Amino acid sequence: MNDFSITVTVKNNTNQFLTNAWGNPIQGRWHNIAKTINPGKKWSFLIDDTNSYDGSEGRFGYDIYDENRGVIAKFDAYQRDPVWGRNEIRWTSPLPRALFFVSVRTRIRGHLQWKDNTVNPRGHPFEVEYTIGYEFRQHFQWQLIEITTSSDHPVRNSRQELILGQHTLWKHLDPSIYPDETRGSFQPNIFAYDFISQVAVNGILNVTVRALNPELIGAAVILFGIKNGTRAIQSDYFMVRNLDNITVQAHVIDPRTSGKPFSLNADVEWHMELALSNGPIERVGEGVTRLELYWIATTLHLAFRPYVPVTFLRAVLPPTAVVTPHATIAEFYQDMTKRVFNDYHKRYDTILGQSMSNLTASGGSFYESFYLLEDPTGELPVGAFVPFVNCMDQAAMLELSCSLRGGAFSTSWLYQSPFGYINTTHLIGITNYPGGGGLINVNNPFFGNNIRYAELRDINDLSRLPFGVHVYIGHSNPYNPKSDDGIYDGCSGPHLGNETIAQYITNSIDTKTNLYQVRPWQCRAPGTIANVTPGFGVLSINGQWVFPQRYTMPPLTEPISRLIDTAIANMGGPMAHLGWARLRTWLAATLGDPWKILYEQVT
Repeated sequence: MNDFSITVTVKNNTNQFLTNAWGNPIQGRWHNIAKTINPGKKWSFLIDDTNSYDGSEGRFGYDIYDENRGVIAKFDAYQRDPVWGRNEIRWTSPLPRALFFVSVRTRIRGHLQWKDNTVNPRGHPFEVEYTIGYEFRQHFQWQLIEITTSSDHPVRNSRQELILGQHTLWKHLDPSIYPDETRGSFQPNIFAYDFISQVAVNGILNVTVRALNPELIGAAVILFGIKNGTRAIQSDYFMVRNLDNITVQAHVIDPRTSGKPFSLNADVEWHMELALSNGPIERVGEGVTRLELYWIATTLHLAFRPYVPVTFLRAVLPPTAVVTPHATIAEFYQDMTKRVFNDYHKRYDTILGQSMSNLTASGGSFYESFYLLEDPTGELPVGAFVPFVNCMDQAAMLELSCSLRGGAFSTSWLYQSPFGYINTTHLIGITNYPGGGGLINVNNPFFGNNIRYAELRDINDLSRLPFGVHVYIGHSNPYNPKSDDGIYDGCSGPHLGNETIAQYITNSIDTKTNLYQVRPWQCRAPGTIANVTPGFGVLSINGQWVFPQRYTMPPLTEPISRLIDTAIANMGGPMAHLGWARLRTWLAATLGDPWKILYEQVT
């Protein structure tokens, strides 16, 4: 008697489970169908022609499960080996077609030669083998359309355009308009971050893409961005439901958390992969986008309320800065003190000790755009084009830098007048020769251009000059002289917050010289804790004045002498010095925009 049975083998070449099998015999009976076929395994079973005069015929099927035990696709097949008529096989490939494929081959039992995707119509009995695998044979395509996000704080780009709220980081219609040369993007963005929660929650990008092949419909895919060869941004898996634009949320994956403000300023190349198989989907069109993103404190320094200049962010938070998952505020303040002291190519003004921003001892408007002014020729590094500073400029840069972590009113602006003769220390940028060499010891800050007089071995040398005023930063606000708060000084030292105010004064001020008695007109006595005075600090940047609530304005009817007296009183201490050529600017900054000061001569 002839044998009209069919031997079926199912090979599972995926990482998924084939399960929930079913068999529906039309003629004959199924034997040994496996309930589950594990990843990478195969199973053989049989439908025979027992009790059938017409041969064997039947259907079977498997569900394909993902790692969460959810059905993601279905496979079923039909085969027939009749006594009368032609052999036949049919199968339904799992959907989506972009993810799975099924290859089929058959042979007459006992023969060696297989036939692909068809069956010998007359041979009996026969074998059929179904192999289910991932689809790597075809290339599918997608397109990057747009990237948008929302800036939590106002930021001004290098073209002086203000960016706030929802805006476009990149769009495929004209991708060349977004890069700001090699420095960053004309669409920078600031995310407000608490330095505790997941960065992914505080840095969402809305990325719009489009699938270009109908085979991708129903497929789960993932979108990700590569920065410097490493996956830096990615979405969750999402379903392609049609060939229309799809907007998904993507987030930074490294770092997961950060104890310090940080940035992502780089070209990001976007890719898409199929779920499960990790099969790449080919991108069509532009896919490299310039992104410039910053994560800073949830509250802004008073001076940054109108906007945060992107040039400031680029200098303070370069993409090369080390990101740490956990860090204290003090550790960030230390980093910023080192950066202010070492990284902006500044040099103390040893002739006049003049503030490049015309700041006063108690603060004022800080011209960070002048401090970080770029060399038009591009030959000098950032900051070196206008190199000369004093302690007020350094304190201002340090206060604003620290605020990126501490937020509004986080540090104290402290000044002493008088300060006194200084103990031997390092001053910012004072090296063996201008522009290079190691830092040299200094106990005579106003040695002019003669570096031999920077450190005088005789502390009673009559050539020594004191600091009439010195400004530095306290860790907390408000300032408490009895606390253990650290002191940060980016002009002298530097001092990195590991000294209390008493220790800082002891380490910084020379109390042993007799020059206080010999030349009292230069400095009558060394500074003490008693004359440490909190100032306003940085009230604005680049001349855009912002008054704190405690700042008092005199009435318009007062004479000019009274106005200046009131302005000085509001500063909390005496003036340091004033460049008369900038008197009108200083008066306007000190008294506010409503004042129009006219004068012809100053004597």
